[in-house]
Amino acid sequence: MPAIDYYGIAREIQDIIRNDEAVMDLADPMNIVINEEIPRSAESMPWCGIYYLSWEDVGSPLAAGTRQRERITYEIYTYCFSMQGPEEAARLNQDFVGKIKRAISANVTINQTCERFRFVGGDFESGRTDVGFIMGASLRLAVDAMATTEV
Repeated sequence: MPAIDYYGIAREIQDIIRNDEAVMDLADPMNIVINEEIPRSAESMPWCGIYYLSWEDVGSPLAAGTRQRERITYEIYTYCFSMQGPEEAARLNQDFVGKIKRAISANVTINQTCERFRFVGGDFESGRTDVGFIMGASLRLAVDAMATTEV
């Protein structure tokens, strides 16, 4: 049965983000994670988490069942904190999301792990803590990749 390394693609997305100078000007590389619990402390922000959500078959099997196209959907969550107010938290997160989006967009094949991808939406989240404000946003990423039984 053809297969794709879903975690491997997430790791490549993580590497792209961690290796982008503009993103790293804002965040600690240890705060760019895969499939970890979302923190709610100011010390851990800016924060970025990469999660794979779903997959779907997007074509018939190719090459006698040894290759098959799949679309994997990833969600990239970001959170930023500000003691100055919700508007500042939103501005910081918008900047962070923009830099992450530019970093990923500059790598069309996600380090040769996929044929192509596109951003397909996302969500916003905001809240208040005892000491400030948190703004969150997500980027939903649809990745088209070739599943293969080839080694």
